[in-house]
Amino acid sequence: MKDDCRYVRAVRGRPRKSDAERAEVRQRILESTAGVYVEHGHAGLTVERIARAAGMSKPTFYKYFPSSAAAMSELVAECNRRLRERIEAAVSGRSELVEKIDAGIDAYLDWSDEIGDALLVFRAEEAGSPAVVAGLRTESNAVYSGMIEALAADSNLHPAPEVIAMLLAAMQAGARQYQADPSRRAAVKQGMLRFAAIAALPSDPSGDAV
Repeated sequence: MKDDCRYVRAVRGRPRKSDAERAEVRQRILESTAGVYVEHGHAGLTVERIARAAGMSKPTFYKYFPSSAAAMSELVAECNRRLRERIEAAVSGRSELVEKIDAGIDAYLDWSDEIGDALLVFRAEEAGSPAVVAGLRTESNAVYSGMIEALAADSNLHPAPEVIAMLLAAMQAGARQYQADPSRRAAVKQGMLRFAAIAALPSDPSGDAV
């Protein structure tokens, strides 16, 4: 009898969404989160605004994410996944380190184009209110550092953590310059390549590049 009751409730209620449909709704929420973030910043990132932008009710939003912060965290994680996929695809099949660095930088700059205004707002908030995005930046930097370590290891290089940190800072600075003036892409990329080449130099026991 209990099974019959469950069947009746299932028939009377809305049909369950398929995995593909749920993935589509989840992606719509993430895209709306990005849009609200660009317009209102972290302080204005509310569930109400995200749900409205996504064309859904707040209860529907909560079926997918427990909070606006959780949606933002997943958005950043997805952006990082896209970057990893871009770089892995760009360097795949390349044997020379210089070629990998060149392709990796192009992939990074292309990714910054794809993220667009959301990345600019993130950086502006990082400069003005670092505590707001500190956790997200820490997560992202861990991902980026891991990618740099993996690329270096493929060429039998094992840079010290401080070298990776400096290289990461230089890459992020280059991307900021590029986003500020896309017409300078070639010059910005050249500067990033030079810094990466220096960082790739082997070090002597004292820690100085040779």
